[in-house]
Amino acid sequence: MRVNVLYFAKIRELVGVEQEVFEVQGRLVELLRAVKGKYEGIGKIVDGILEGNGDTAVAVNQDIVRDYSYELCDGDEVAFIPPISGG
Repeated sequence: MRVNVLYFAKIRELVGVEQEVFEVQGRLVELLRAVKGKYEGIGKIVDGILEGNGDTAVAVNQDIVRDYSYELCDGDEVAFIPPISGG
């Protein structure tokens, strides 16, 4: 299935793209592992997400998801949302 992945702020800078499509089957955790495999520069961020001690949120179809066994569907939108600081 095709899943659209969006990157924001610091993560977008690390991967070098705003969005892309991944071909994955199954759960959100599989997508997270695929992203980590493609972009080793965000490995620690993905590890933090999976271990539950990171500060980056993951949203599926604009809803924050903390259960990474979430079953993805064709056409889902997954966003990596790092913490935002303002001034």
